[in-house]
Amino acid sequence: MIKKIIPAFFLAACISLPVYAEDTAALPHVESPNGIYDLVDYEFYTYGDKEYLVTFIEYENTTTENVYPTNQFTNRFYQDGVALEVGINDYSYSQPKGKECKPASTELKPGGKVRYLFSYELESQSDIEVEIKEFMGDEILSTYTIPYGGSSPAVAAADYETLYNDLLIKYEQLQADYQALQEKLSASDAE
Repeated sequence: MIKKIIPAFFLAACISLPVYAEDTAALPHVESPNGIYDLVDYEFYTYGDKEYLVTFIEYENTTTENVYPTNQFTNRFYQDGVALEVGINDYSYSQPKGKECKPASTELKPGGKVRYLFSYELESQSDIEVEIKEFMGDEILSTYTIPYGGSSPAVAAADYETLYNDLLIKYEQLQADYQALQEKLSASDAE
């Protein structure tokens, strides 16, 4: 009886896994004569009683002129078919990821690269549709759906075993260095 239950349970688990798997399609990446645009990360953030979507974008200037990233590409975020307004909150000043970013109005020389952020005040709990276009262009170059409340595919799951092993190696090295210093100190005191 047990021999029949275990395979049946395993088969049921395998069949149900795809239903719960989160969409981890690649985030938008666009290469064009205007440069390289990457939506590299996003997260949901609550400030006061409002909820925001914070997006992190990297732009690389592959043109031959000095440019501003926001004059090269336009990104639109829609919820329930309505464009979201850029929201103002304290994210860029209070969160570590925000402190890594420069203003979107940063001028870049050819070859320069910058990471900047936009936050959007959410209107509902619906998924967010993303469209990327060249500045002043009509052609949609990339689309993406951000699941409401979901996590960015850019956020890798923590490998705690690897982290533990790395820390253990560092600890053992520090402990050996400490013992060597203790021995030197004892030898100098003995003289």
